[in-house]
Amino acid sequence: MKKMFVIVMAVAAVAFTACTGGNKEAEATDETEVAAVDQELTDNIDELDAALEAEDGDAVQQSIEAFKAKIAELIAQGKTELAQQWSEKLQQFVEENKAKIEALSPELATVAQSAVSEVVSKVAALPAAAVETANEAADAAKGAAADAVDAANQAVENTKAAAEEAATQAVDDAKQKANDAIDQGVSDVKGKLGL
Repeated sequence: MKKMFVIVMAVAAVAFTACTGGNKEAEATDETEVAAVDQELTDNIDELDAALEAEDGDAVQQSIEAFKAKIAELIAQGKTELAQQWSEKLQQFVEENKAKIEALSPELATVAQSAVSEVVSKVAALPAAAVETANEAADAAKGAAADAVDAANQAVENTKAAAEEAATQAVDDAKQKANDAIDQGVSDVKGKLGL
């Protein structure tokens, strides 16, 4: 029984260590990914600014479309804070450069305002969805933890039952051996007495 308890505790320790180690790796990966996305945001703003300064309407429109695509990608990945950040940067850029964009092309100004409205509305809808997703993930984690506790308790109960059964069997075997020895002793004594 002690061996089984030690094994269960060792498995629990390994599982706990694996979980906490994975979190550190995930946090480091998240930080690296956020830094890469931040750099990408800076690069896209610079490209958009350069296209506007060069008075290249097609390049400005392509940059805006790239912004929309990236925001949609971030939303699909559940990275709401990054999607919000990208949306705010695009909105800020369009508002600050509204006159330049309109001077370049009225149609482009309409496209830019439409793109900003679209991404702002998509990002505004995110908090409720993100909270729901987080709640679902928390419920799943609670369920998994409860299942793990139940499995560990069942393993302990199974080990306890097996140990009790083994102890009972050992007592029964000892009684049987004692009875056999007594019977054999009685037979030997009767044999010597000629009975």
